[in-house]
Amino acid sequence: MRVGIIGCGRVGSALALALADRGGRGGVRFAGAFSRVRSRARSLVRRCGSGRVFTTLLEAAASVDVLLICVPDAAVAEVGAALRGAAGIRRRIVLHCSGALDLSPLRPLGRRGVAVGSLHPLAAFPPARKTGAADPFSRPVGFTVEGGLRAANAGRKIVASLGGISLPRPQSRAAYHLVASMIANHVTVLAALSLDLLRRRAGIGRSGVRRAFVTLLRTAADRIEDVGPEGALTGPAARGDLVTLRRHLTVLASERPELREIYRALSVEAVRIARGRGDLDRRTAARATRLLRRRIQSR
Repeated sequence: MRVGIIGCGRVGSALALALADRGGRGGVRFAGAFSRVRSRARSLVRRCGSGRVFTTLLEAAASVDVLLICVPDAAVAEVGAALRGAAGIRRRIVLHCSGALDLSPLRPLGRRGVAVGSLHPLAAFPPARKTGAADPFSRPVGFTVEGGLRAANAGRKIVASLGGISLPRPQSRAAYHLVASMIANHVTVLAALSLDLLRRRAGIGRSGVRRAFVTLLRTAADRIEDVGPEGALTGPAARGDLVTLRRHLTVLASERPELREIYRALSVEAVRIARGRGDLDRRTAARATRLLRRRIQSR
Protein backbone atom coordinates (compact mmCIF):
# COMPACT_ATOMS: atom_id res chain seq x y z
CA MET A 1 0.00 0.00 0.00
CA ARG A 2 1.64 3.20 -1.23
CA VAL A 3 1.09 6.20 1.05
CA GLY A 4 1.47 9.79 -0.08
CA ILE A 5 1.75 12.76 2.29
CA ILE A 6 0.04 16.08 1.53
CA GLY A 7 1.63 18.80 3.65
CA CYS A 8 5.13 18.76 5.09
CA GLY A 9 4.59 20.33 8.50
CA ARG A 10 5.06 18.62 11.86
CA VAL A 11 2.52 15.82 11.39
CA GLY A 12 3.22 15.13 7.72
CA SER A 13 6.98 15.09 8.23
CA ALA A 14 6.77 12.80 11.26
CA LEU A 15 4.51 10.32 9.48
CA ALA A 16 6.63 10.33 6.32
CA LEU A 17 9.86 9.76 8.23
CA ALA A 18 8.31 6.99 10.33
CA LEU A 19 6.87 5.18 7.31
CA ALA A 20 10.13 5.48 5.38
CA ASP A 21 12.17 4.33 8.37
CA ARG A 22 10.08 1.19 8.70
CA GLY A 23 10.77 0.29 5.07
CA GLY A 24 7.43 -1.12 4.00
CA ARG A 25 6.55 -2.96 7.21
CA GLY A 26 3.16 -4.62 6.91
CA GLY A 27 3.03 -3.82 3.21
CA VAL A 28 2.82 -0.07 3.87
CA ARG A 29 5.44 2.16 2.31
CA PHE A 30 6.09 5.87 1.93
CA ALA A 31 5.57 6.85 -1.71
CA GLY A 32 6.23 10.58 -1.68
CA ALA A 33 5.18 14.02 -0.50
CA PHE A 34 3.56 17.18 -1.81
CA SER A 35 3.85 20.70 -0.43
CA ARG A 36 2.89 24.06 -1.89
CA VAL A 37 6.44 25.05 -0.97
CA ARG A 38 8.26 22.50 -3.10
CA SER A 39 11.57 22.91 -1.26
CA ARG A 40 9.90 21.50 1.87
CA ALA A 41 8.82 18.38 0.02
CA ARG A 42 12.30 18.01 -1.48
CA SER A 43 13.90 18.34 1.94
CA LEU A 44 11.52 15.82 3.49
CA VAL A 45 12.00 13.24 0.73
CA ARG A 46 15.76 13.67 1.04
CA ARG A 47 15.58 13.00 4.79
CA CYS A 48 13.34 9.98 4.19
CA GLY A 49 15.81 8.47 1.73
CA SER A 50 12.95 7.18 -0.40
CA GLY A 51 9.83 8.35 -2.18
CA ARG A 52 9.41 11.16 -4.65
CA VAL A 53 8.44 14.80 -4.71
CA PHE A 54 4.98 15.28 -6.19
CA THR A 55 4.75 18.51 -8.14
CA THR A 56 0.93 18.71 -8.00
CA LEU A 57 -1.92 17.28 -5.94
CA LEU A 58 -3.19 15.49 -9.02
CA GLU A 59 0.17 13.82 -9.57
CA ALA A 60 0.17 12.69 -5.95
CA ALA A 61 -3.33 11.23 -6.28
CA ALA A 62 -2.36 9.34 -9.43
CA SER A 63 0.73 7.81 -7.82
CA VAL A 64 -0.48 6.33 -4.52
CA ASP A 65 -3.12 4.14 -2.92
CA VAL A 66 -3.68 6.29 0.16
CA LEU A 67 -3.34 10.05 0.60
CA LEU A 68 -2.81 11.47 4.08
CA ILE A 69 -3.87 15.13 4.25
CA CYS A 70 -1.60 16.73 6.85
CA VAL A 71 -2.43 20.41 6.36
CA PRO A 72 -3.92 23.00 8.76
CA ASP A 73 -7.56 22.32 9.58
CA ALA A 74 -8.80 25.31 7.60
CA ALA A 75 -7.18 23.93 4.42
CA VAL A 76 -8.49 20.35 4.56
CA ALA A 77 -11.68 21.10 2.63
CA GLU A 78 -9.70 23.04 0.00
CA VAL A 79 -7.37 20.08 -0.55
CA GLY A 80 -10.33 17.71 -0.74
CA ALA A 81 -12.00 19.90 -3.35
CA ALA A 82 -8.81 20.06 -5.41
CA LEU A 83 -8.58 16.27 -5.44
CA ARG A 84 -12.06 15.78 -6.92
CA GLY A 85 -10.74 16.14 -10.46
CA ALA A 86 -7.83 13.74 -10.09
CA ALA A 87 -7.73 10.83 -12.51
CA GLY A 88 -8.78 7.57 -10.88
CA ILE A 89 -9.57 9.31 -7.58
CA ARG A 90 -12.45 6.87 -6.93
CA ARG A 91 -9.90 4.11 -6.48
CA ARG A 92 -7.97 6.07 -3.88
CA ILE A 93 -8.35 6.35 -0.11
CA VAL A 94 -8.10 9.84 1.37
CA LEU A 95 -7.61 10.36 5.10
CA HIS A 96 -7.17 13.68 6.88
CA CYS A 97 -5.00 13.80 9.99
CA SER A 98 -6.83 16.46 12.00
CA GLY A 99 -7.82 15.73 15.57
CA ALA A 100 -10.51 18.41 15.66
CA LEU A 101 -12.36 17.80 12.38
CA ASP A 102 -14.97 15.19 11.54
CA LEU A 103 -15.32 13.89 8.00
CA SER A 104 -17.49 16.74 6.69
CA PRO A 105 -14.61 18.54 4.87
CA LEU A 106 -14.13 15.40 2.74
CA ARG A 107 -17.81 14.73 2.01
CA PRO A 108 -17.60 16.14 -1.54
CA LEU A 109 -14.96 13.49 -2.24
CA GLY A 110 -17.10 10.86 -0.57
CA ARG A 111 -20.00 11.75 -2.84
CA ARG A 112 -17.70 11.00 -5.78
CA GLY A 113 -17.25 7.48 -4.45
CA VAL A 114 -13.87 8.08 -2.80
CA ALA A 115 -13.19 6.18 0.44
CA VAL A 116 -12.63 8.99 2.96
CA GLY A 117 -11.75 8.96 6.62
CA SER A 118 -9.43 10.34 9.26
CA LEU A 119 -6.27 9.16 10.95
CA HIS A 120 -5.18 11.28 13.91
CA PRO A 121 -1.93 10.46 15.74
CA LEU A 122 -2.13 11.30 19.43
CA ALA A 123 1.39 12.66 19.88
CA ALA A 124 3.40 15.88 20.05
CA PHE A 125 5.74 16.09 17.07
CA PRO A 126 9.00 18.05 16.64
CA PRO A 127 9.28 20.96 14.19
CA ALA A 128 9.15 19.76 10.60
CA ARG A 129 12.74 20.55 9.69
CA LYS A 130 14.37 19.64 13.01
CA THR A 131 16.97 16.89 12.69
CA GLY A 132 18.19 14.67 15.50
CA ALA A 133 14.89 14.72 17.40
CA ALA A 134 13.77 11.58 19.20
CA ASP A 135 11.51 9.31 17.16
CA PRO A 136 7.97 10.08 18.40
CA PHE A 137 6.96 6.56 17.35
CA SER A 138 9.56 4.86 19.54
CA ARG A 139 6.64 4.21 21.90
CA PRO A 140 3.25 3.00 20.69
CA VAL A 141 1.28 6.06 19.56
CA GLY A 142 -2.49 6.07 19.81
CA PHE A 143 -4.48 6.86 16.65
CA THR A 144 -8.15 7.58 16.19
CA VAL A 145 -9.33 6.03 12.94
CA GLU A 146 -12.66 6.96 11.34
CA GLY A 147 -14.35 6.31 8.02
CA GLY A 148 -16.08 3.61 6.06
CA LEU A 149 -14.81 0.05 5.86
CA ARG A 150 -12.17 0.67 3.18
CA ALA A 151 -10.86 3.86 4.72
CA ALA A 152 -10.83 2.48 8.26
CA ASN A 153 -9.05 -0.70 7.21
CA ALA A 154 -6.37 1.33 5.44
CA GLY A 155 -5.99 3.57 8.48
CA ARG A 156 -5.61 0.60 10.81
CA LYS A 157 -3.05 -0.94 8.48
CA ILE A 158 -0.96 2.24 8.66
CA VAL A 159 -1.28 2.27 12.46
CA ALA A 160 -0.10 -1.35 12.66
CA SER A 161 2.87 -0.63 10.38
CA LEU A 162 3.95 2.13 12.79
CA GLY A 163 3.53 -0.08 15.87
CA GLY A 164 0.68 2.13 17.05
CA ILE A 165 -2.61 1.56 18.86
CA SER A 166 -6.02 2.07 17.22
CA LEU A 167 -8.27 3.92 19.67
CA PRO A 168 -12.08 3.70 19.82
CA ARG A 169 -13.96 6.28 17.77
CA PRO A 170 -14.70 9.27 20.07
CA GLN A 171 -18.39 10.03 20.60
CA SER A 172 -17.50 13.73 20.76
CA ARG A 173 -14.69 14.88 18.48
CA ALA A 174 -14.60 18.26 20.26
CA ALA A 175 -14.18 16.66 23.70
CA TYR A 176 -11.51 14.29 22.41
CA HIS A 177 -9.50 17.14 20.89
CA LEU A 178 -9.98 19.29 24.00
CA VAL A 179 -8.49 16.57 26.20
CA ALA A 180 -5.57 16.06 23.80
CA SER A 181 -4.90 19.81 23.79
CA MET A 182 -5.03 20.07 27.58
CA ILE A 183 -2.64 17.16 28.13
CA ALA A 184 -0.15 18.14 25.43
CA ASN A 185 -0.39 21.93 25.17
CA HIS A 186 -1.42 22.98 28.67
CA VAL A 187 1.20 20.78 30.32
CA THR A 188 3.76 22.45 28.04
CA VAL A 189 2.54 25.92 29.09
CA LEU A 190 2.69 24.89 32.75
CA ALA A 191 6.26 23.64 32.22
CA ALA A 192 7.21 26.97 30.63
CA LEU A 193 5.76 28.97 33.55
CA SER A 194 7.35 26.66 36.13
CA LEU A 195 10.83 26.67 34.58
CA ASP A 196 10.67 30.46 34.28
CA LEU A 197 9.83 30.63 37.99
CA LEU A 198 12.74 28.27 38.72
CA ARG A 199 15.12 30.57 36.86
CA ARG A 200 13.89 33.81 38.40
CA ARG A 201 13.22 32.80 42.01
CA ALA A 202 15.56 29.83 42.58
CA GLY A 203 18.38 31.06 40.35
CA ILE A 204 18.54 27.79 38.42
CA GLY A 205 18.30 27.91 34.65
CA ARG A 206 20.95 25.84 32.90
CA SER A 207 19.89 23.38 30.19
CA GLY A 208 21.07 20.43 32.28
CA VAL A 209 18.65 21.48 34.99
CA ARG A 210 15.85 21.63 32.45
CA ARG A 211 16.63 18.06 31.44
CA ALA A 212 16.43 17.01 35.09
CA PHE A 213 12.98 18.53 35.49
CA VAL A 214 11.84 16.99 32.20
CA THR A 215 12.87 13.64 33.66
CA LEU A 216 10.62 14.45 36.62
CA LEU A 217 7.79 15.06 34.15
CA ARG A 218 8.50 11.76 32.39
CA THR A 219 8.48 9.81 35.65
CA ALA A 220 5.14 11.41 36.54
CA ALA A 221 3.80 10.32 33.14
CA ASP A 222 5.13 6.80 33.76
CA ARG A 223 3.26 6.62 37.07
CA ILE A 224 0.06 7.81 35.39
CA GLU A 225 0.49 5.05 32.81
CA ASP A 226 1.13 2.47 35.53
CA VAL A 227 -1.62 3.26 38.05
CA GLY A 228 -3.76 6.08 36.59
CA PRO A 229 -3.73 9.77 37.58
CA GLU A 230 -5.53 9.26 40.88
CA GLY A 231 -3.02 6.67 42.06
CA ALA A 232 -0.03 8.63 40.74
CA LEU A 233 -0.87 11.90 42.48
CA THR A 234 1.64 13.08 45.12
CA GLY A 235 2.61 16.43 46.59
CA PRO A 236 1.68 18.72 49.48
CA ALA A 237 -1.96 19.26 48.48
CA ALA A 238 -2.56 15.52 48.22
CA ARG A 239 -0.93 15.08 51.66
CA GLY A 240 -2.77 17.97 53.25
CA ASP A 241 0.60 19.56 54.12
CA LEU A 242 -0.57 23.03 55.14
CA VAL A 243 2.91 24.27 56.07
CA THR A 244 4.30 23.57 52.59
CA LEU A 245 1.19 24.92 50.89
CA ARG A 246 1.62 28.21 52.80
CA ARG A 247 5.25 28.40 51.69
CA HIS A 248 4.27 27.84 48.08
CA LEU A 249 1.56 30.48 48.25
CA THR A 250 4.01 32.95 49.80
CA VAL A 251 6.41 32.47 46.87
CA LEU A 252 3.53 32.88 44.43
CA ALA A 253 2.20 36.02 46.13
CA SER A 254 4.53 38.20 44.06
CA GLU A 255 4.20 36.17 40.87
CA ARG A 256 2.05 36.60 37.81
CA PRO A 257 -1.66 36.30 38.71
CA GLU A 258 -2.27 33.54 36.16
CA LEU A 259 0.37 31.29 37.75
CA ARG A 260 -1.11 31.83 41.22
CA GLU A 261 -4.58 30.97 39.96
CA ILE A 262 -3.36 27.85 38.15
CA TYR A 263 -1.65 26.66 41.34
CA ARG A 264 -4.72 27.33 43.48
CA ALA A 265 -7.15 25.62 41.10
CA LEU A 266 -5.01 22.55 40.50
CA SER A 267 -4.16 22.16 44.19
CA VAL A 268 -7.84 22.30 45.16
CA GLU A 269 -8.42 19.46 42.67
CA ALA A 270 -5.48 17.55 44.18
CA VAL A 271 -7.12 17.81 47.61
CA ARG A 272 -10.39 16.55 46.15
CA ILE A 273 -8.68 13.56 44.51
CA ALA A 274 -6.75 12.69 47.68
CA ARG A 275 -9.94 12.95 49.72
CA GLY A 276 -11.73 10.69 47.24
CA ARG A 277 -9.07 7.98 47.46
CA GLY A 278 -9.20 8.08 51.27
CA ASP A 279 -5.82 9.70 52.00
CA LEU A 280 -7.20 12.83 53.67
CA ASP A 281 -9.77 13.13 56.44
CA ARG A 282 -12.59 15.62 55.99
CA ARG A 283 -11.17 18.18 58.40
CA THR A 284 -7.70 18.29 56.82
CA ALA A 285 -9.17 18.47 53.33
CA ALA A 286 -11.45 21.36 54.35
CA ARG A 287 -8.56 23.29 55.95
CA ALA A 288 -6.37 22.81 52.88
CA THR A 289 -9.17 23.90 50.56
CA ARG A 290 -9.88 27.05 52.62
CA LEU A 291 -6.18 27.92 52.59
CA LEU A 292 -5.90 27.49 48.85
CA ARG A 293 -8.99 29.61 48.18
CA ARG A 294 -7.97 32.43 50.51
CA ARG A 295 -6.35 35.39 48.83
CA ILE A 296 -2.84 36.25 50.00
CA GLN A 297 -1.64 39.80 49.72
CA SER A 298 1.58 40.33 47.79
CA ARG A 299 4.54 41.09 50.02
